[in-house]
Amino acid sequence: MAPFSQEISQKIEYLSVHQFKNRIPVTSIINWLTNFQTDEIHQALQLLDKTEYFTLTDLSNIINGYINDFLIHLNLSEDGATLHFVPLGEAGKSGHVISYLVKNLFKGRKIAKNLSIKYYNNIQEVDLKTLTEKDFIFYLDDIIGSGSTFLNIACDKETIRRERLHTNAENDGAAHAFFKSDIRHHNILMSCIIMAVAKERIERLLPGLKIYGEIRHKAFDKRNSPFHSYKTILILREMSYRYGKLLIKNEKNILGFDNSQALILFDHATPNNTLPILWMDSNNWTPLLSRYHTFRIKHQASNRETNNRWLIKLSDLFDIAPEEIVGSNLFSPKNYILSIMLRLRLKQWDDIDIARELGLTLNEILEYRANGVKANLWDEEFRPTSNAIDRIRDVEKKIRFSEEEDSYIYEFDDCNQIYVPKTFGGKS
Repeated sequence: MAPFSQEISQKIEYLSVHQFKNRIPVTSIINWLTNFQTDEIHQALQLLDKTEYFTLTDLSNIINGYINDFLIHLNLSEDGATLHFVPLGEAGKSGHVISYLVKNLFKGRKIAKNLSIKYYNNIQEVDLKTLTEKDFIFYLDDIIGSGSTFLNIACDKETIRRERLHTNAENDGAAHAFFKSDIRHHNILMSCIIMAVAKERIERLLPGLKIYGEIRHKAFDKRNSPFHSYKTILILREMSYRYGKLLIKNEKNILGFDNSQALILFDHATPNNTLPILWMDSNNWTPLLSRYHTFRIKHQASNRETNNRWLIKLSDLFDIAPEEIVGSNLFSPKNYILSIMLRLRLKQWDDIDIARELGLTLNEILEYRANGVKANLWDEEFRPTSNAIDRIRDVEKKIRFSEEEDSYIYEFDDCNQIYVPKTFGGKS
């Protein structure tokens, strides 16, 4: 590929800084553009120009706005009310990330004395028999792309089958006990982003459901596409489909899961509703932002020597003296992770960022946090202890002063002791 013109170079820099909020570097954009032919670069940049990037702060602000709106219109009687927050999906998935953000929002705000807040890992933990008209169940997710995840919880298979075949799907289709027509409690779907087609589908099957979410339309929708020009829509769709076909076997997912055609990227993960050409890393395709974070995990592996150097220098924090390192359990998976978490925490990284970097689930991070408290690395609020801070600062000075100082590190055969995550989110 020939060198980029000044105009294209400036566009790439603008996208990195403004469109992607300094979270996707210029080099990643350039590497992604090398997937395309030279005469397709302009179209590829057009695609990026309409691709939205949401940080965790962005998502937190969106959720906070919806919760405020709900509370303003909530009439609290003397009996009060209970808000039940239930994440969609499996543990560690996107729904649990939003649940994490909700918890943080309520930590920093005053709530009415007669308002109760409860959190769950899944709907099965909610005791249906105890619910009344004073109970509000919030189903949380970052994006509702096709609506299938939520509808598979709320509706029976026959209702969904008839709906997909465009046959009669009346009688509200609710099969789960929490969504029956005679329930007393209130069900609320709250997602940061919801695709218009998913919202229409859910409302058709569950007409009484309250839905919160910023609406987005399919990238190549004839009437509501963000690209506006019909000619541009056709060109970009053809390009996205042609390359997507090389990456995705299932035809209905070539333009995103269930043909969602989303142009959404998140700090914590890339949804499969988004065009695969933006996140897929198979068949020699270089992603803009990998959905599976394989590059991050490889990065951790490639920095093994650096991480080992740190772990040796911090051995006293793990109650192992320098002369006791040989033959000790210093290089255990737990210590390896704890030492990295400590360094990242001092850089103000939060749970979700650390989980993403290390290829761990939020539940695993919480377990390591508990271990770190026991080891006196940080307190219950994940604030590093003064002793840990002093040791980190001291080691930083020594490592900067002489990279040669720790040459003895190579004496350790750590290949079978160092922790390198094999999976993230269930993916190898």
